[in-house]
Amino acid sequence: IQGPYRTTPARENVRAGDPSNQKLVRATAELVVQSLGWLKENGMLTVSVLESLPISRDQFPTDGMFRPIFERVLNAIRTEAFLPTSTDENRNRDFVAGIDAKIARSAELRRLLPPAQLTQLWASTSPLNWISEEISNAPRQPLCSYLREDVQVEEITAESFVRRLTREFLEQKSDQWLADFYSFLGSQAVWLKRYCSGRRDSLEVPFIDKLIIRLDSGAHVSVLKPNGALAAYLPPDGPTGFPCVKREVVAAKEAEKF
Repeated sequence: IQGPYRTTPARENVRAGDPSNQKLVRATAELVVQSLGWLKENGMLTVSVLESLPISRDQFPTDGMFRPIFERVLNAIRTEAFLPTSTDENRNRDFVAGIDAKIARSAELRRLLPPAQLTQLWASTSPLNWISEEISNAPRQPLCSYLREDVQVEEITAESFVRRLTREFLEQKSDQWLADFYSFLGSQAVWLKRYCSGRRDSLEVPFIDKLIIRLDSGAHVSVLKPNGALAAYLPPDGPTGFPCVKREVVAAKEAEKF
């Protein structure tokens, strides 16, 4: 930072409590945020830029001279669209404010829940979007930690996703979406191990009480009836009187396997 700061007589230090210096620090904080806007407008706001920002709370203590820069950047990241989102199929890049952003624990979640469906499931009054996979794929890196802990961007896990599911949301989804969803559930080995070991409650297996099974009739049921019996079966080759999972849903090998 270059500026006409007032120093001690020997110029060995900058006076933190000097009003003029404090004004310069606040002006610098505004300049940082204005620069972020300029970089975005000119196609140069990248993850690397965000990583170079003052994002380490430990390096900017509450009583530190440069704390206002940390605070101003934090507020800007939280409320203005400076976070790069996941790219779409055309590799287009958009930006989202921290208050409207989510971090996906896995790529499968981003595929299952494009922004419109993410917004619907989280019942948000403003459009939500996923943060770039460049950030979320490095959960232990400083930038991702900063977004979770300081900006307070929620990280969506497989469990938090499944626990949000509602009958209305599932009934609106296509057979192909359900097939992809079953494949996703099949990848959650820890849940399947608990289920197969008989630990069949929602605390151990989050999908157990959700109406995830679509029958041939189009109705949705949970995996088990209240008495613990199976609520549906895989469809046979011919007709049957038993309630069966819709054939189009389990046509995919991974879905049938789940």
